[in-house]
Amino acid sequence: MLAIAVLVASYSLGQRSSAPSAADDLQIVGTWRGNSNCMEKEGPCRDEVNVYRISKIAGKPGSVSVTGSKIVESHQRDSLSSDLPYRC
Repeated sequence: MLAIAVLVASYSLGQRSSAPSAADDLQIVGTWRGNSNCMEKEGPCRDEVNVYRISKIAGKPGSVSVTGSKIVESHQRDSLSSDLPYRC
């Protein structure tokens, strides 16, 4: 959750500070994928693929819905879901 909040915050801060428009919302909306690689291979941590789906919320301009998942043994498991503010 922290990683996606940082992603949304970083993206938002790097853009202009005017009110979001429908076109601006589309810039962050979509599916984001990445790898989470463990630094200490001997610990309980396991490398995994992370998937974040970001979508607009109808009737709630300036907010996005974020669902984060991880791929474990070829199966997707949802790990988080949250609505977050988004400013462009």
